[in-house]
Amino acid sequence: MQQAKIIGASFGIGLFFLAALALRGGFEQFLFMQMTAPFQGMVYAQLPAKPDLPALELDAKAALSLRVNYVGRERFVFSKSPNEKLPIASITKLMTALVVFENPADYNLDRKVTVSKAAAGQDDVPLFGNLKTGEIYTVKDLLGMMMYYSSNDAAYALAEVVGVDKFTNLMNSKAVSLGLANTHFVNPNGLDGNGMDVNTSSAADLVALARYIIKAQPGIFVFSLTPGPYASENGIFNVALGGGRVLAGGKTGFTDIAGGCMLLAFRDEKNNYYFNVLLGSLSSPDRVVQMQKLVDYDNNVTRY
Repeated sequence: MQQAKIIGASFGIGLFFLAALALRGGFEQFLFMQMTAPFQGMVYAQLPAKPDLPALELDAKAALSLRVNYVGRERFVFSKSPNEKLPIASITKLMTALVVFENPADYNLDRKVTVSKAAAGQDDVPLFGNLKTGEIYTVKDLLGMMMYYSSNDAAYALAEVVGVDKFTNLMNSKAVSLGLANTHFVNPNGLDGNGMDVNTSSAADLVALARYIIKAQPGIFVFSLTPGPYASENGIFNVALGGGRVLAGGKTGFTDIAGGCMLLAFRDEKNNYYFNVLLGSLSSPDRVVQMQKLVDYDNNVTRY
């Protein structure tokens, strides 16, 4: 009998709690309805959609634009045939400079170099950098003429310090060590050889090379920014960056086979870096026109 009373009491208590929970749930639902009533039927404003940017049409065989922010996050802004193996003309000289910089035992900047007949006889040299047999320059002088004025004589004279064949092998070895699978060199200055015997690379490989230079040997780009007695034509300084962006370095190139080529590195006010490469435009002036399109596209895309 006593056990039955206990069971009955427990059952009653259970019903009480169930009723309390039900009342509580109803009360909470009532409160929720009262709180949300003012918002019923409201239309929420939406953020405006990002504008659709017009497609970029570049008159070039290949191009690539890479943005690397201050923490190292990458964003490919534009890409056209980035892995196509193409002639690169005087962009070659970035690797020539890299070999010089990374072999200081042979290339002290104050070392004097006598210009040979072979070096003085290289084709397509500019007015400043058209060297003469027997002239003497320091390695630093030759680097300046090679990087700013794209002197083919200076590039060849630098290679002759250790021997042109050995130097070219060093260029190719460095390309392999950097993982530049589409890159191969046959000379230190980028001139067209016989037939299709030319220096080749890809836009993706050249972006990787430029990133390595910025990180490991930024002095190379300093030479590309240091002018001599007259301004270069159709060069990296002819591209307007805009938006507080600062040129970090670069290199141009042109041959009949390669067409107009340009590599441009710059940074913005937030210390984000941009690496732009253009290969196979119609001419030296046109490489500036096409690169300007690419830089303007960078500005538009990264604004949103």
